[in-house]
Amino acid sequence: MTYLNPKILEAIEFASIAHKGQFRKFPPSIPYISHLMAVAEILSRAGFADEVVIAGLLHDIIEDTRYTAEDVKEKFGDKVLELVLGVTENKSLSWAERKEKYLVNLQAASVEVKAISAADLLANRLSNLLGLRRGINPWLSFSQTPAAYARKIFEIDRRRMEIIKQSENIPFIPELEAVAKEVEDITHTMLSNASNE
Repeated sequence: MTYLNPKILEAIEFASIAHKGQFRKFPPSIPYISHLMAVAEILSRAGFADEVVIAGLLHDIIEDTRYTAEDVKEKFGDKVLELVLGVTENKSLSWAERKEKYLVNLQAASVEVKAISAADLLANRLSNLLGLRRGINPWLSFSQTPAAYARKIFEIDRRRMEIIKQSENIPFIPELEAVAKEVEDITHTMLSNASNE
């Protein structure tokens, strides 16, 4: 048995270089690679194939770096590229348009693409939750109108999870639902308390 596929190590190294100098909006000052590693960890623990784990590591590479679909195809093959494209947003569109397009594409996507989307969402919301549990409002890092932004995000999250839940082979869906609910509940309490002060 091989415990580390050389292609996974290559993907970690490639993603580390591609996202060098990029940081999370929340928590701030955390290198962006931490999010990609979290997504890959979820997919690996859930038993998905190495190509899915690699696509998890590379899921933002076309969207957020100078690297192209051709670069991904050349280094990691057609299947990985197909998975990465399945979760890539078109940043030439407005924020609302690209989120809508993402959901439309996700509806028709394979279970592997839905799993990458679910792992991405779980990693993001768990990061938010850790901040919220410490009394930090993560939504301030994303918008000057955090309450309105959080409402929009939660609406998109709910729609995204309804699509993801159509697949029966994603074992961490219950964890995703629990984390998302706690994020919403604490956010509502925090924003309600802030508006009453």
